[in-house]
Amino acid sequence: MTAFQKSIEAAFKVFSRRNGLPVTTDSISEIQKLLNKVTKQELNLDPTLLENRLPCEGEAPVTYVRIVEHKIMTVAIFILREGKKLPLHDHPGMHGLIKVVHGSLNVKTYSALDQSMYQIPTSSEEDLHEKYGRKIPVVPAKLEGTWTCNESDDCMILTPQSGNLHEITAVNGTAAFLDFLSPPYCHERFSRDGYRPCNYFSESDSAQSDPDVKYIMPISAPRDYWCDEVEYTGPPVPLPPADL
Repeated sequence: MTAFQKSIEAAFKVFSRRNGLPVTTDSISEIQKLLNKVTKQELNLDPTLLENRLPCEGEAPVTYVRIVEHKIMTVAIFILREGKKLPLHDHPGMHGLIKVVHGSLNVKTYSALDQSMYQIPTSSEEDLHEKYGRKIPVVPAKLEGTWTCNESDDCMILTPQSGNLHEITAVNGTAAFLDFLSPPYCHERFSRDGYRPCNYFSESDSAQSDPDVKYIMPISAPRDYWCDEVEYTGPPVPLPPADL
């Protein structure tokens, strides 16, 4: 069994919570150790997808490789052309792991803050209202920082409390990363599995006294971000028992 197959098997075990145990830093680190060993060769990524080139006119800036879609988690590969990005977006109530398998990424992360504790300054609220002609529902978030990651780095861990908003940009050429998310996004508002839509944001230019506290505002999916999709051709994926 490859490191990738072992990481999926471990992730299903941790995220299923079948044993009644919560997801912990220690349990996630077991998945991380396995993911750190995964390579693009093991995933059998088509080398032509990883060529350093800008997308042609009308070509998607991001390629999506669907691997696992399950009620417990999703696993996929994202391939970003140079300078292209996954816009700032959230992971509501989710755990995530990101492992670069080709190239380099800049990952800018934020952590959502309690809105009752961080009120946007009245002057900034008025400026946004004047600019957009309506009240803008901004969200306070702590800027955790920007990291450059490549395939030799350990995978990044995101939790429901930390780093749960991020923006990912390919630098110095095409980049590809593995993405584990649990529980997965759910866009059905009344789903029994819970409503977890993917929301996009933009950092506002609101003034604040703390330089690490930013006010971000929800936006529609950016027009310059979309994905095409290619088939997964890597090793067989172990799936959990049907009763999970």
